[in-house]
Amino acid sequence: MTAKEYLSEIQKMRRLLHSLELRAEELRTQAEGVKAIRYDGDKVQVSPTNMMEKLVPLLVEVEEEYGRQVLKYHEAVLIRIRQIEALSAQSAELLTLRYIDGLSLWRVSKRMHKEYDWTRHLHGIALEEFRKKWLN
Repeated sequence: MTAKEYLSEIQKMRRLLHSLELRAEELRTQAEGVKAIRYDGDKVQVSPTNMMEKLVPLLVEVEEEYGRQVLKYHEAVLIRIRQIEALSAQSAELLTLRYIDGLSLWRVSKRMHKEYDWTRHLHGIALEEFRKKWLN
């Protein structure tokens, strides 16, 4: 695994958390709006109780998974912050902005008051420094 892949796991975890949040919200909305359903003249009704019996366990499962993932996320962030802080000041700032704060390299360059191409160059140096210190 490269330093970039290792550090990018934080962003993947963020996307997973966001996805679980959306799924939980969708299930809550469905549970609140359970009503009878009609299909083209055929009167087919779904009991709100039956729908709730299906939706509630799904919602509980999604929320439990969300809780597990939040714990994993915070643990991973803490580990990476500690690793990044052990690097040179410039590398630590750049990698924190890029991978912990989730900024694009363009935004990192603006925040660090550097040209984009120079920031890209420094990013490569910082990743190599991280790799040598933590991934060997």
